[in-house]
Parts: sequence; structure tokens; C-alpha cells
Amino acid sequence: MVDFMSPRTYPSARERILDAAERVLLRDGLRGLSVDAVLREAELSKGGFFHHFKSKEELLGALVERLVEEVSGRLAAMAEGDRRPGGRMLRAQVTLMLEMPAAERRRLQALVVAMVTAALESPAIAAQMRASNREGLAQTLAEGVGLGPALVVQLAIDGYFVNESAGTLLLDAEQKAAFRDALFDLLRPRRKART
Repeated sequence: MVDFMSPRTYPSARERILDAAERVLLRDGLRGLSVDAVLREAELSKGGFFHHFKSKEELLGALVERLVEEVSGRLAAMAEGDRRPGGRMLRAQVTLMLEMPAAERRRLQALVVAMVTAALESPAIAAQMRASNREGLAQTLAEGVGLGPALVVQLAIDGYFVNESAGTLLLDAEQKAAFRDALFDLLRPRRKART
């Protein structure tokens, strides 16, 4: 399981740059993210940066990739213990989004909002995020979940997360439980009607 809050060790300058970029994003937002700001944060030279990334856009793409890998790894670990048929990854995603500790939630929300904003400005990042969404949907369909229920659950949890990130939706414990149960119900295997 990935611990979103533990300090990192730096196996490479690339990871050091990515961590510095994440800190800048979390502190200063997407508008504050520049190559110079990342260099100051990472205490590296421009040569060190451009050895690993050709541009700020490429850096953002690497951050999206790393975020997807972190979340996917966490979801896979959560889904591994789920013995119910079909929809394991979506159930893990629902559970993670509703039960994630506050500090992790704030970090993930800030990064997701920054990545969505970056996607609005960059067709390449938008394409990268669409590809990730397609992969997630394909995995869910391979687990035997129907297309309609898979889309409803995914879009509901995405909408919840975005609205909570913006502060426009705050659910109490009872509301979260009702939301979770309704989404899980959509993922239950359905008996085929007899003809």
C-alpha cells in the first residue's frame, strides 16, 4: 500500500524534481508552477531539469503518470482483499474516496484539481488523462460490470470528489454511507430475466 504522506527517498534526480514540483503545486497552485520555481525547490540546475524534462508540460505529464500509478497501486491493494464478484476496483475507488484520511485527501484533491486545470490548457495532458480513464473503464468491464453501471459509478465518484475538492459538497457520515451503499448496489451482479 502506498503511503501518500511519508517522506520520499530520492533514487534519482528525476524523482527529486517530481517531488519538488508536487510541493510547488501544493503550496502555490498551478499558476505558481514554473521551471524556475521547481529548480529552487529541488535545489538543482537548469541542466539537471532539462536532462529529465523537455518542458513544464512534460513535467506535468510525468506528475499525472506518477499520480495515476500511486492511486492505481493503492486501489489494486484494496481490491485484492475484495472477494465479491465484479467491480472490485470501483468498490475500492469508492471506499478510498469516501474513507481516505483528511491529510491524504487534501493532498490528492489539490493534485487532481491541478491536473484537471492543466488538462484544460494542454491537449497532451488531457489525452493522457483520457487514456487513463479508458484503461480504468476497460478494467472494470473486464471484471464483468456492465457498461451503464460502470459509467454511473465512476462518474458519480468523480463528481463527488471534484465537488468535495471545490468545497461545494460536504457529506456527513450517514450521507457517505448511503452514497457508498447505492454505488455498491449498482455493482452487484444482476440475474438475467427468464424468457
